[in-house]
Amino acid sequence: MAQVWGEQMLRAGGSVGANYREAQRGRSVAEYRSKIGDSLREADEALYWMELLELDGYFKPAVITPLMQETGELIAIFVSLLRSRPSYD
Repeated sequence: MAQVWGEQMLRAGGSVGANYREAQRGRSVAEYRSKIGDSLREADEALYWMELLELDGYFKPAVITPLMQETGELIAIFVSLLRSRPSYD
């Protein structure tokens, strides 16, 4: 079970950065917002898998808590980006 959950967490975590990168190259505000939304959803999914892994005892809180906190910070950043309007030069 832990291997499956860990793989899911890695996929979701990798997608966060990939979608954010795509957002930075967005051709429109709508595309930018869509990709930031994708990053938000993937970060939240990664957090979900981390929570499951911790609850089932695969990671000690001292190990996983900092990663979960950082993921929470990323989620807050993506929410903030979605609430603001991007500027294109």
